[in-house]
Amino acid sequence: MAQGRWSSKRRYSRRITGLLLLLGLGLGLGLILLPHLGPEQGQDLRLIGRWARSLRPCPLPAPGSVWAQDIQAAAVDPRSATWITALGADSALFADFGGDRGVPVQAVHWRKPLHPLRIFHAANSDAVGYPVGEDLQLERADGAHPQRSVLLDREACWSYELVEARWEAGGGSASRAERVDLRAGPRTDGGWFTPATAAGHARWHDGSGLPLIPLLVLEEDAAGPPIAHALRLSAPNLQRAYVPPARWAASPDVDPDRPPMGARLRLRRDFDCSQLKPQAARVCAALQVHGAFIAEKGRRVAIEGQRAALWD
Repeated sequence: MAQGRWSSKRRYSRRITGLLLLLGLGLGLGLILLPHLGPEQGQDLRLIGRWARSLRPCPLPAPGSVWAQDIQAAAVDPRSATWITALGADSALFADFGGDRGVPVQAVHWRKPLHPLRIFHAANSDAVGYPVGEDLQLERADGAHPQRSVLLDREACWSYELVEARWEAGGGSASRAERVDLRAGPRTDGGWFTPATAAGHARWHDGSGLPLIPLLVLEEDAAGPPIAHALRLSAPNLQRAYVPPARWAASPDVDPDRPPMGARLRLRRDFDCSQLKPQAARVCAALQVHGAFIAEKGRRVAIEGQRAALWD
């Protein structure tokens, strides 16, 4: 009799174990697939995936990524002097942030509802939901480049990066939109193209496909530990080419004496950063240690950063 009860318990235990294994397998497959679900597939399932991502820390920059790389000992490119001449060796380096300048970065919670967007450059965008709403903030329009917006979900470790976004009664729209995994390094889905306009001419975009958040000078960089990531530059006189980690060529000019998108610049080690005011000295040191990527086409060589009151 005791043996029979023991056998029944073992069979029951095996059934429970089997059910738990199936449940675990289903949950695991679901979490793998959830980041790729489209906005039309419901809020609830995506909410589970975002909650699961929020259980892990989200250090910025991602440890070991190219954004955090120390390049002080990296070799100088043979074309360095030619490219610097094209950029303007005697030009000033401009800070495109501070005051009301810079890219607005809005913190969003992982529970904020996601909405589909009408996207013009759909082939160069991510077909996912975006946590946009009536409170969407836009970069100041100055004609230098398209207006950009960033929605930062630090808990789920995603940034939603929008170009020329709008929110209206009928929903949201954007010229281009991307969801960036902040735990990862650069994306490798290169070869983006520029759609033709109605007139048949290529509509060259300003960007390179490089993300904003890993490279922007952020509000948290104004004080505290040294800036631990590479920076982001806009620049004139670029060629129609890109090098990794860029994914897009944003200029119609094919002159090889001009730098390509994705080129990484570094401030010379012998430049004395201590002569600058404290905030400028922090940026100066980051340029010496981590350098900066050419990521946008602009009218002058400029460092791009978050719109934040802490920056002078």
